[in-house]
Amino acid sequence: MEELVSVIIPVYNRQETIARALDSVLEQTYENMEVIIVDDGSSDDTMEILKSYSDSRIRILSQNHKGACAARNRGIDEAKGKYIAFQDSDDEWMSEKLCKQIIYMKRKDFKVCYCPHLLYDDKIKTIPQEYLLTDKYEDNIGDTLKSGNVISTQTLVVEKSVLDAVGKFDEEMPRLQDYELIIRIVQRYKIGYYAEALVKVYRQPISISNDNSAYKEAVYQLIKKHGHFFEHEYMKSMIFSTAEFVQEDDIEYLHRLHRVSGVPIEESFIRVAKEHFPLLSLFRLWQKHQYIGFEEKLRTGEFFIYGAGKYAKRVFAVLLEKNLKPKSFLVSSADDAGGDIQGIPVENLKEDDKKMPVLIAVGLKKQEEIMRYLDEKGVEDYCAYPLFELQ
Repeated sequence: MEELVSVIIPVYNRQETIARALDSVLEQTYENMEVIIVDDGSSDDTMEILKSYSDSRIRILSQNHKGACAARNRGIDEAKGKYIAFQDSDDEWMSEKLCKQIIYMKRKDFKVCYCPHLLYDDKIKTIPQEYLLTDKYEDNIGDTLKSGNVISTQTLVVEKSVLDAVGKFDEEMPRLQDYELIIRIVQRYKIGYYAEALVKVYRQPISISNDNSAYKEAVYQLIKKHGHFFEHEYMKSMIFSTAEFVQEDDIEYLHRLHRVSGVPIEESFIRVAKEHFPLLSLFRLWQKHQYIGFEEKLRTGEFFIYGAGKYAKRVFAVLLEKNLKPKSFLVSSADDAGGDIQGIPVENLKEDDKKMPVLIAVGLKKQEEIMRYLDEKGVEDYCAYPLFELQ
């Protein structure tokens, strides 16, 4: 006798697509199922469409809008089946999906199984693209997941006992919830892979601004919880991907990423700046990040300002407001040395001064030249003042 499968469908304002998704579940060749639909506070005609179905296998639950993960978790709590499968309210299953995956799970003794899916976007493509490489996606799935997710929620069939053991979806994750759950599962269970695309996934338009914000927070949470799991290079790539979205007031977000990942933020900014140049706001944020840590070194008064022109004088004025006063202003040419700025001497770099911090206060076009000069002189501790702060 077929064991009961609980199919969980979260839905929120999907009057245009819910019938297609639900029909594809009800038309499965695997018949012993319950279909738990959790309406997450829809305000359109979704509920009217659902109530038009008379199939006894359907159970409809309602809740205030809490998100898809909360809806899935409620469905898991209500599920009576040995197996749980997930369907999204805008996607479509092939008619033999459940039958093929469960037969495969029993034959190979898996408690978890997934399959490829067809992504309908500008064109149709199979995910993962190398879907016939069973060794990569089954035998070595743990290593594969360390450098990116290939398992979509709609493709999963999992014994309920697995979710009882590892926990349900993390409702605090704004995105990447399926990836976070799969990481917990793969560290405790073998995952089977049925190498045939049995799900059609239709990409829906989303708000770009909301998506960016959610992605940034999701990356932080994912690295915080599972940084030990990922390959170091993949963690860096995730951080690079968020750098495109950061704003100038997000410096604390970058510090948080650095603390939980151990990946140098400077390296991230340098790479992204090169790949996406010109991104002036990104360069400015990188300079600001560099300077925040450097300013602490100036509080002893044992530092130099490199430059004696208009920028140096404006930076000097800002520092004076913080009671920070340099030992002297540095210039590279002997002809420019001599005199003072408000009692602070203007002079050339001396041999004994090379170990002291140098704050570079010249225009952007001159900064690289001055950095090369300081390198040649053996000065290792220097930083450019973020000039955009003066505007």
